[in-house]
Amino acid sequence: MASVNPVKKLRGTTSQNAAVTLEEGTIVYTTDDKKLYVHDGSMAGGKGVTMDDEWISGSNSNGKYIKFPDGTMICREEKTHYDSSTAPQIITFPAEFDSVPHVVFMQKRDTLYFI
Repeated sequence: MASVNPVKKLRGTTSQNAAVTLEEGTIVYTTDDKKLYVHDGSMAGGKGVTMDDEWISGSNSNGKYIKFPDGTMICREEKTHYDSSTAPQIITFPAEFDSVPHVVFMQKRDTLYFI
């Protein structure tokens, strides 16, 4: 079996990582943007590791969300107590959208849903 060299793991900020060219196979975790970079010994900053096939989901007091690899995000919430007057309603989504979202509201009896 061929010998294997240990992987070097480092951490620092994005600007610190961008300023250095490290040995091939060195992995850097940037503490400010929480990303991984793999260095090849020739390119400053290394190459970012992408997780394009990863779905991100979560929930909080404002509802549930899922963000797909293509950037599409769906948020859901059920509001059973809302002001039915004509006053504008403020809804806080459970996650921040990258652009202006398209919102669909549904009402069933005294419950308001948005997706």
